[in-house]
Amino acid sequence: MPRPRLISDEDAFAAFDAAIAEHGPNGVTLALVAQRLDVTASALMRRFGSKQGLFAAFMQQQLAAQPTMHDALLKAHTHPLEALLALSGHTRQYSTKRSAYLRHLASFFLQLADDDALVPVIAKWFSGERRWIAERLTEARARTALKSGTPVPDLARTLQAALHGSRLQWATGGKGTEGAWSRRELEAVLAPWRIDHAQEGATPPSSDR
Repeated sequence: MPRPRLISDEDAFAAFDAAIAEHGPNGVTLALVAQRLDVTASALMRRFGSKQGLFAAFMQQQLAAQPTMHDALLKAHTHPLEALLALSGHTRQYSTKRSAYLRHLASFFLQLADDDALVPVIAKWFSGERRWIAERLTEARARTALKSGTPVPDLARTLQAALHGSRLQWATGGKGTEGAWSRRELEAVLAPWRIDHAQEGATPPSSDR
């Protein structure tokens, strides 16, 4: 009798992620994810318990991976504001596929509404992102790229709201890529607080409206 195929959690999460992007929250089943992995649905059920359990584990993995993603942005961009603005392009395939973004968003809200245990996980993810944004703003202010009176905590919250709100705007009618659309909004929020010399050599905001 052949041994069952072994898959990693990362493989399962990648298949789940792709299945949501293609089929949406109502179309995804453990059987569909299992088919992508060439395993049985019962194998996934033994590991995760249910589709909701798989989603919860997926979100825990996203939370655990957040510091690595942020570190990669810092390595790729030496200026703190450029690292911050690069958040606008970090949505993987959703940067070009509106339907995939909306399907993920729908899945996110449905699962969040049905599982109270997910609320603190998501809250911790957003808190981590907001704290990272505030750290970049503090660095930029120390380097005189932002005005000395820049209200870092308030601006960090506003930038985070602009980032996620602009993605929804893009998915429901914005032009170009999500990254370009979101970056334009972040640039607009930052503009009143920037010092002129910080613009030297910076990438101009996209105008693809």
